[in-house]
Amino acid sequence: MGFDLAGWAALGGAALVAGISKTGMPGLGMLSTLLATLALPAKAATGFILPLLSAGDLGAVILLSRRARWPILRRLLPWTLLGIVAGALALGRVSDEAFRRILGGLILGLLALDLYRKAKGFSIPPGQPAAAAAAGILAGFCTMMANAAGPLMALYLLAMGLSKEDFIGTQAWFFLVVNLVKWPFSLGLGLIGPDSLLADLCLLPALLAGELVGLYLFRKLPQKAFDAAARALAALGGIRLLL
Repeated sequence: MGFDLAGWAALGGAALVAGISKTGMPGLGMLSTLLATLALPAKAATGFILPLLSAGDLGAVILLSRRARWPILRRLLPWTLLGIVAGALALGRVSDEAFRRILGGLILGLLALDLYRKAKGFSIPPGQPAAAAAAGILAGFCTMMANAAGPLMALYLLAMGLSKEDFIGTQAWFFLVVNLVKWPFSLGLGLIGPDSLLADLCLLPALLAGELVGLYLFRKLPQKAFDAAARALAALGGIRLLL
């Protein structure tokens, strides 16, 4: 991959943002894919960024996994795997523009429901199977299509009233499993190759720097600011997809 200076800058920014999203600012991860599209076509950018996201997931699990809520993960992951298969089948059949608009509208709709839930003062029961099924399938589909499950998962976990420690720990394990499952599909679709992996390897220092920045933010942000930041980033992600 013969990137020019601007291309490497965009990809370096994507790696930095990916790291921050894994350890401190949930919902920010979708921006990493958007930055990668400044140097690559949209679908190629989705495959290019996946190894960086996987490396970031591993770092987040090492740093922050002790507070993971395993019952939530056990309910979500089977449905998420189903969504990943559906996304792999749909990839190439749905246009980028149509998918972006659908996903953007969905994220903003979920955000509106979450704000209504917060105003009324109730949370999603952790054992609610319908909510887990819907969130899991949508997250799997969105992450396979565009690495865009972050805002959806942020809203789902916020709706359960998790502390920021439980939120980040649960998210770390969720995306580690999900992104590893996506590898065979991305390889089969030709979205990951030797050249892209070599470029990803060069960007690992930027990813690590981002994770350290994210960890600092995570430790400094109070719970209310953390929740507000997660919702704001989800909203920005949804608006960006619609534009």
